Amino acid sequence: MTDNIEVITALTYIYFVFLLVALIIERILEVLMAIFNYFEVKFPHLQELWNSKARKYQIRFERLYGYQGLYSEKKKIFDTILWKVISEPAYPGGKPIISANLIRLHYVRIATRLMSLYLAFILVYSQGLDLFQVLEKIVPETAEAKALTPYQGMRYFVTALIISIGTDPLHQLISRIEKYAQERYQPNQGGEA
Repeated sequence: MTDNIEVITALTYIYFVFLLVALIIERILEVLMAIFNYFEVKFPHLQELWNSKARKYQIRFERLYGYQGLYSEKKKIFDTILWKVISEPAYPGGKPIISANLIRLHYVRIATRLMSLYLAFILVYSQGLDLFQVLEKIVPETAEAKALTPYQGMRYFVTALIISIGTDPLHQLISRIEKYAQERYQPNQGGEA
């Protein structure tokens, strides 16, 4: 019984560390985004960057929909998907137009995800955090799946990827793993005859 409590306590502490790292990364990104937004307001030519990208995409899509030039089928599919991502109707029921705000949103979103992954990898690697090692302690069957991540660097990368998704999804994942561990290590509470 004491071993079960010690295992659950140790796992809770380890998961707390993972959540703390994810929270630190989120706060760092919030500060960086505030600085980025400040510079965008302070220097208007940065806002013009998004407008120039919108104009370039507009020319590209006019060519696509006018069928000017040679387009491969794959490029047409990619451009059609891209069109749906960066365009919005000017008014309800209106023709979709390229939105500089949507272009900015998607560029910033991709940049923050990449920065989050980079920061998470640095923290995971520097602290030696390995989610697979924790899972192997809880579920011995996962030790057999070690062939999926044979290299320690790959284990760090996957751990960083999981941490970089943010605290809320990570908390849900950790809660499910802890619930499984408690069910596995708790003695049967039913009244057996």
